[in-house]
Order: sequence, then structure tokens, then C-alpha cells
Amino acid sequence: MRRTHKAKTGMGSVFAALNPQTSSRDSILNHWTKGAYWQSLATGRAAIISVMHHYGARKIWLPSYICDDVYQALYLAGFEIDWYGVDQSLDVVIATLDQVAGGEAVLCVDYFGRSADEALRGLAARRQDVIWIEDRAQALSPEAASFGKAVIYSPRKLFGIGSGAIVVSQDPFEVAITDEVQADLWACHEARQSDPDGLRPQTWYSLFSQRENAFDGRARPMDLRSLEAINKAGWKKEAKRRRDNWASLAEGLSHWALWPLASVDFVPLSYPICVPDAAELVAKLAKDSIWCARHWSYLPSPERFIDAHHLKTRCLSLPLDGRYTHRDMRRLITAVTQL
Repeated sequence: MRRTHKAKTGMGSVFAALNPQTSSRDSILNHWTKGAYWQSLATGRAAIISVMHHYGARKIWLPSYICDDVYQALYLAGFEIDWYGVDQSLDVVIATLDQVAGGEAVLCVDYFGRSADEALRGLAARRQDVIWIEDRAQALSPEAASFGKAVIYSPRKLFGIGSGAIVVSQDPFEVAITDEVQADLWACHEARQSDPDGLRPQTWYSLFSQRENAFDGRARPMDLRSLEAINKAGWKKEAKRRRDNWASLAEGLSHWALWPLASVDFVPLSYPICVPDAAELVAKLAKDSIWCARHWSYLPSPERFIDAHHLKTRCLSLPLDGRYTHRDMRRLITAVTQL
């Protein structure tokens, strides 16, 4: 009898819908807000714009390594934009922030879930006249306490929910939300849930792309289903699995790691690696149904920020979230090292 082989399951890309059935005392929302002032919106870029309006800032400094969607939303909203540098480890080049004036905003990114470096945190402590906005869109639980006047989380980057950004602020914060909720927010996650092996990406990835392309910087509300999900779902089990998976990948891939850390105190978004040609490796891994993101393949910052623009061609993210086990991480190690 001829033996048939089951196709390998897909890894990465769209999450299945997050539908917790019972409330958790250690919910994602409670972990992020902890009794502070907070406000929910549909997207992180809308949250940044709302923070700018709240503090009356007209100029914002962006890191040279940043998503183009954030830049475009701020540009279209009419804010003045300037840039500061990061090196190839994503640490801030502090000297490039020397010209920041009081009352201006600086967006700081907790890349891949890791807290901003100590030099930046020290500058923020000294410059209380600056509006520091900490972008934790990629972060579930960074290792250091927040330092920004406003901290922005983006649960839809971490879990299978339809929309959402949570603004946590030092001061009472309220946004005039007037736009209606975007349609079909959960369609991609529900389609992914109907494909547990992830072998039919044509049924869910186009839905995901359509939704993402429709997001903008307008102050839309976070949909109630998404808000309820993060108010019920716990975070500690997910955090442990992500840290454990990081340790597993570090055993075999530390040579290519952006940060060659054997273990981490923060909860990682993914395992970022640097290779000679990120686009080529992403394409080859996709043939094995391993879908890896690039954060980011296009940068809006000026070309003079050489380190950031060099990194964009080399960096990709390996999936390590709670869907995957140690065995899955061994598969990733094998696939990357063979290629």
C-alpha cells in the first residue's frame, strides 16, 4: 500500500479568533491598565493622533525604524514630523534627539515587545517638558515599567481580535469618538479558525489584507467584541509559552538573532533574526507553509539613517506565539538553518 504523508501545518500569519468563555482575574486589559486612566480606539495610529491632540502637540519625532502606516496617518493629520536615529540593535542614537524642544512629542517603540533602552529612558526622565509617547503595539508585557505620558497597546497585533488600541495615560484622557465601527473586523480570524492546520491561506489572508488596508487614523471605536475578549482572556499562559519558545529558538538560531539572548524577561512578539536577504528567506519559508512577517520591509524615514535602512533588508520575524510548541520551534530552526 502506498503511504500518504500529511502536509505540514501552516505557521505564522493570521490568528484564529480569540473567544474566551470566562473572565480572568489576570486579563490582558487589567494587566495593561491597572487602575490607570485608559481609552480604547480601533487602531494604534488613531491612538497616537488622539494623544497628540490631547496634549496640544503639533510636532512629533519618529524613530527611523517605524511602520509607514504610522507616518502616513500622522502626515495626513497635519502634524510636523522629524526623525531620530536607531542603530542596528534598535537602540536609540541619543544625540539625534538633541534638537527636541519642549512641548514636542517623541514616539518611542518597544520593538518586538522589549522595553526601550536605558539611555532613552534616562533622557525621558530628564526631559519632563517633552511629550513621550510609548508605543507598545508589539508588546504584551515589557520588562521595565512604562515611562511615557501616554502608553499605547495594540492587542490585535498579538491576538486574534478584530480591532483595538488601548491608551493608558498619566492624566485623565478622553477622546471624541464619532466614527462607526468598521465592518467585517473578525472575518479573517473566523476563517482562520475554520482552517486549523493553516493550509488554505487563500480563505483568510485576503480578508486580513482587506481589513488592514481599510484601517486609518480616524478616531473609530474599538469594537465591543474585541474589548470584551481582552477583558476576559488571561495573559500569563500566553506569556510563558512565548518566553519558552524564545528560549527554544535561541538554542539553534542565536547566531542570526537580532538580540542573542538565551532567555528574556519581556514577552516577545516574535523572534527577530537578521540574514543577508530577508525577502528571499521569507519567500522560501512560505513554500514550507511558514509565514514570517517583516517589521518592516519599507521605511518612510530619510535614507541618511543608514543603520535602519540596512536593517530593513535583513530583519524578519519568526512566529513563537502560544499556538506553537517546542516541536514547532525545532521545525523552525531546521527550516531556517537548512535555507
